[in-house]
Amino acid sequence: MIEPTGDHVMVEVIETEQVTSGGIYIPDPIKDLKDKQQIRGTLTKIGPLAWRDQEEAWAEVGEVVYFGKFAGVFLENGQRVLRDDEIYAREKAE
Repeated sequence: MIEPTGDHVMVEVIETEQVTSGGIYIPDPIKDLKDKQQIRGTLTKIGPLAWRDQEEAWAEVGEVVYFGKFAGVFLENGQRVLRDDEIYAREKAE
């Protein structure tokens, strides 16, 4: 089992869909443009020192977060290990 250390977090990447919910096909060049701008993923694990410089952690396991395309270390299982400051935003549940 892989565990993030220090100020690192583990994220499972959410792949961009090829077809929208309405059935519209997204061609590869458009999909690639979207992928170049940002990547989103589900936060799966948090290291022991993540967000120590903050008063409280601003993201929790299970939340969807956004990060750069080349941020972090790529793992074989579709996950990435990122530093906590490589996460740019999160989706809040309504």
